[in-house]
Amino acid sequence: MKKLAIYFSLFIFSFSFDAVKAQVVFSQNFETTKTAMPAGWHQQLSTYDPTNLGWQFDTIFLPNGGGINSFLKTNGSYIAFVNDLDNNGSRSCNSDTLYTSSFSTIGYSHLFVSIDVDFIDFYEAASLLASKDGGLTWSLVSKFPGNVNSWGHYSYNFDAFTNQANVMLAMTYNDNCVQGAGLAIDNISVHVPTYNLDMGVTSQTTNIFIRNNAPTPIQGMAYNYGSDSITHMHLNYAIDGGAPVTDAMTSILIQPLTSFAFNHSIPWTPKVAGIHTIKIWTDQPNGGIDQNMPNDTLTTTVMVVDSIVPKQVVLEEFMQASCSPCLWATPNLDAVLRTCIGEGICNPIRYHVDWPGVDYMNNEIDGIFMNYLVSFYNLYGVPEAFVDGSTNYDPAYMYVPDIETEATKGSPIKINIASATYDAATNLYKATVEITSYTPFPSGLIARSVLTVDTIKYDTNQSSEDPTYAFKPPIGTFSVNGDPDTLFQYLVNFPNVAEAIMPSDTGAILNSFTAGQTQTLHLSWKKNHPWGLRPDSLHYDSLFPGEHLVVYVQTLTGNPALGLQPLYIYQSASEAFNAPTSIEKIPDGIMLNLYPNPTSGNTTLQFKLAKEENVTVELYSMLGERLWTQSQGKVSSGAHFITIPCKNLQSGIYFVKLSTDNTTLTKKLVMER
Repeated sequence: MKKLAIYFSLFIFSFSFDAVKAQVVFSQNFETTKTAMPAGWHQQLSTYDPTNLGWQFDTIFLPNGGGINSFLKTNGSYIAFVNDLDNNGSRSCNSDTLYTSSFSTIGYSHLFVSIDVDFIDFYEAASLLASKDGGLTWSLVSKFPGNVNSWGHYSYNFDAFTNQANVMLAMTYNDNCVQGAGLAIDNISVHVPTYNLDMGVTSQTTNIFIRNNAPTPIQGMAYNYGSDSITHMHLNYAIDGGAPVTDAMTSILIQPLTSFAFNHSIPWTPKVAGIHTIKIWTDQPNGGIDQNMPNDTLTTTVMVVDSIVPKQVVLEEFMQASCSPCLWATPNLDAVLRTCIGEGICNPIRYHVDWPGVDYMNNEIDGIFMNYLVSFYNLYGVPEAFVDGSTNYDPAYMYVPDIETEATKGSPIKINIASATYDAATNLYKATVEITSYTPFPSGLIARSVLTVDTIKYDTNQSSEDPTYAFKPPIGTFSVNGDPDTLFQYLVNFPNVAEAIMPSDTGAILNSFTAGQTQTLHLSWKKNHPWGLRPDSLHYDSLFPGEHLVVYVQTLTGNPALGLQPLYIYQSASEAFNAPTSIEKIPDGIMLNLYPNPTSGNTTLQFKLAKEENVTVELYSMLGERLWTQSQGKVSSGAHFITIPCKNLQSGIYFVKLSTDNTTLTKKLVMER
């Protein structure tokens, strides 16, 4: 009888929390006001542009929706939105704010504010602000994060605005004077939190590939959904439904509606290779009972393998030489790649599409493999970047951690490019690639081998969009529609240009793997097109500094058990064609050597001429950036030595280019720190 009484009391306790409904202080879902602005609300518009139509209220995007419907989505109900495209053909500036009516929070000690938002965040900014004094002064609650074609529901701690008689909210939008998409909002609510104690595990950051018999930290993110700050709790995990492993965490501080990065004090050492489940959960927040247990737990799956190989990430960018957004994105993406290539964690490939304007590189490869890849990645606009096949980014807003985070996953697959040669006499590229898996895989993985030109350098701007042909040096003297002419270099220098795929655009289908098995690909491709269309008025040079082979292994179906999306790339590798490290003898009598190579300081270029010639030596990064140059003028026949200043370079691959009156030669230089 005593047991029955205990169970009954627990049931009443649980039911009492389930029955709790949040007490609402202020709300607006626009269903009553429909197409009109709610009573007491007002807006502030840009006074310098009379065509600005400001905030609208409807179930569809009006007026002059333009391209807004291709970015923002309606949610089936009445919403408030501001449409940047109503007046932005000439890059005018919108800065529009929507203000609520005032409301009182007197008598409340804990409050949350929540809002539904659809905001792309191309180049714009949007925020939620609040005022305690009826709009005289304002404080930032939060900036709105950007979503891709979807609505997000966001909640923020509103305790800083409790016990106030005259509170207001404001939703701000600023397009930063470029063409953006706009901002849509719905379901605004200021309410009392439902639960005081409510913790949950939201993500696991432990690598999905784990080495057998090695201690593995259990890491991830927890979130405080409740109104009380959490100072101590239990963090638990269990493997494959086994016994819980508990970490009593103390001396922590997790504020309401904030995340907490955890690292369980007791690592897991797997003993059996294969697929395993990890269940992670919290309990006893502040020594009490979690009032909303369904969100406490996260269960994920990992793969334990015999060996983990460092991951080299593939960055595939789709771009166009006449695409103004591509132009603006390139400086940022180049900077990201410069760092990641220096860290040895990234292999870039840039594909040139045939829209929106002229692209002489695409003219040569569009029908060969670009049409296939555009369909393969379901591409509908540029610029677009894919990290390891399944995560896409706007290249203008990529960051080094986006690639570094992917690289930390490691891989159960190793790729070794045993050889990569080019025979100039026959125009034949050949490569031998060894692919080893340290875990079983069924047949169906594909290996795609892409030949890229390190940099194609045009002597004239080919863009048919914005900026115009007049956009050219001398730098610092000209601009077009606000585009500074310092961007000119990105209109004539195109790095990592994809020119061929071996053995074909669909790649090579790999057989099934057993653990430790190696499959070898023997690849060849005879050059069958120039690197770019070359009209008489638009010349280019593709010898900056040469060509690379990028090989990657990709799954078409993904791996649902591990949470890997379709088209995920497990591993990649890169190697330059014709990059011997010994003395190279060229048919016209030049001998070339580079030592030490690899080096951690300066290196010496040794060359021998059969006759007197003009000589220029240049040092390039993998992105085709010229880092150093020295003209030797007329150099006599015989042996010569030149010191290349590279002791301050980061670790990575560089190229030394020697140019004479009749020959251009390139040598790979490896910096090791």
